[in-house]
Amino acid sequence: MAIPFSKKLSKYYILGEKNRVQSAVKLLQDLGLFHISYVDAKLNLHAFESDILKETRVKNEIADFLGLNEKFKFRLMGKSKLDSKVIKRVQELGTLLIDTNKRKLALEEDLDSAIVLSKLGLRDITLLNYHDAKILLLMSKHDAKIDAIRKVEFKNKWFYLIDSSNAKESGKLERINIDNLLKEGKDDVNAIIQKLTNALGEMTLRYGRLKSEYRRLIGHYGESLQQLIDTVADEVIRKRAIRKIADEGKVFIISGFAPDDFKVHTVESNGFKVITADFAPQEAPTIKPTAPVINNFAFLTWLYGVPKYGEIEPSFTLMITFPLLFGAIVGDIGYGLVLLVGSLALYYLHPGFKKNLFWIFALSGVSSIVFGFLFGEFFGNLISIQPLLFYRLSNVLSLIFGSIFGGSVILSIAFVFNEINAILEKNRKSIISGSGWLLLNFMIFFEAISIYFYNSLNIYVAGILPLPIVLIGAGNLYEASQALNLFTNVVSYIRIAAVGLSSAMIAMLINLLGNALIGYSIFIAVIALVLLHLLNILLDALIAFLQSLRLEYVEFLSKFLNGGGTEYEPLEHVTKK
Repeated sequence: MAIPFSKKLSKYYILGEKNRVQSAVKLLQDLGLFHISYVDAKLNLHAFESDILKETRVKNEIADFLGLNEKFKFRLMGKSKLDSKVIKRVQELGTLLIDTNKRKLALEEDLDSAIVLSKLGLRDITLLNYHDAKILLLMSKHDAKIDAIRKVEFKNKWFYLIDSSNAKESGKLERINIDNLLKEGKDDVNAIIQKLTNALGEMTLRYGRLKSEYRRLIGHYGESLQQLIDTVADEVIRKRAIRKIADEGKVFIISGFAPDDFKVHTVESNGFKVITADFAPQEAPTIKPTAPVINNFAFLTWLYGVPKYGEIEPSFTLMITFPLLFGAIVGDIGYGLVLLVGSLALYYLHPGFKKNLFWIFALSGVSSIVFGFLFGEFFGNLISIQPLLFYRLSNVLSLIFGSIFGGSVILSIAFVFNEINAILEKNRKSIISGSGWLLLNFMIFFEAISIYFYNSLNIYVAGILPLPIVLIGAGNLYEASQALNLFTNVVSYIRIAAVGLSSAMIAMLINLLGNALIGYSIFIAVIALVLLHLLNILLDALIAFLQSLRLEYVEFLSKFLNGGGTEYEPLEHVTKK
């Protein structure tokens, strides 16, 4: 039997212009294959940085889409053989040099403004802070014919002091920036010049020291360090550019999952960028089986818990084991036929039954018919049929041991599934303890065979009993204390025999009552038989369903299915809800 897993998925990012986000969502809805994790029409920085910028390849493709590579000639920052302290210092130096240079340039600009004021004969800076001042400070690259009170040339530019009432040409000129000078807290322009000169000298010395250290590192570590500095600078430019685009809200991003048959080319041909990305299994949703028969049994499985992505999806196994358990309990040809016909009737009369339960009861009805031939029962003993296996009511011990054998096989499948999940998760402790549980279950199975066929325990099998318990304890010490529970799990399957026997006995009693009523009235006898057997069928079906479900949930699924997954919901389903 093939081991069933849920369908494989891929993670995608879809990008495009913000004003086309609705078009992208509509396209994904039409495709009907895309499970959305989030949609952000403004490229939210929090989601962007936490989900995307951690992935170098995805970051590269997004940068390509935004046109950053060509503009900034970005090179990815690879692993460096340099000492981590050196790299850290280089990064600090890069930041300090940029910051220091900016501050030095600002000081030079302020100092130039103060010197111009001094050359124009202005000594008191506060005079320039009144709205009704009758003077304007203007500058031009060329000497202009302006009616000025005073003018001066400084660093290839001309500056004029003019009366605001006569400043007819002032619209062609620019006002000098003195905002920072007004913040100095000093009135005397010469004092401001002195303060700015001192500050500029200190900043120049600091910049010189930083640059010297930079040159020393370059000289010591050579070209590799220069390349590292360039790469760091490029990455800073790239991140700032992406941040700017995100802040401006020009780009939307949709993150989600889709199967491999997702039509990527359809999306890209509509002008959107599609990027595939790596993902952790816990991020992905799990696709529910869509095959008509298996889907019904997935309804039962997912009531217990949604399997995590990449784990065993056991609905295919339930499609086999559940009808077998149900049929072994009912075990009657007539009862099975009634259940099968009733399932077909409800298929056409009740949409909910058709969607979730039809195949469960239909296959269970077929299984009941098969076991009816094995047990030789048709509405109990209403019609004498030679059993293919044995009569239940006269072979109780065989029925009990048969239930134990069947339960042990189902438990073995559960432990194999648990072992596969542990291997997929690379959990060594779970692999060891799972091996112990599987071995212990095999031992119980062989001991049951020995007791049934030879009426005694197999001493060789019993002699290695400590081994599986040691394996279980090596993986999980607590589980070792629960080893005896496995015997309880196996014995729990005896309920198949017990409930089945009670059903068969009730059917036999109904037939006895019908035979007794024939002497009074055949009509009454037939009505009684029909009504009582119908009642027994309903009760039997209900009890068989609940007992089979209980065995699947408690004895089977609990051994390997932890749940905690997320159901895969394509966009078309989400929007219809």
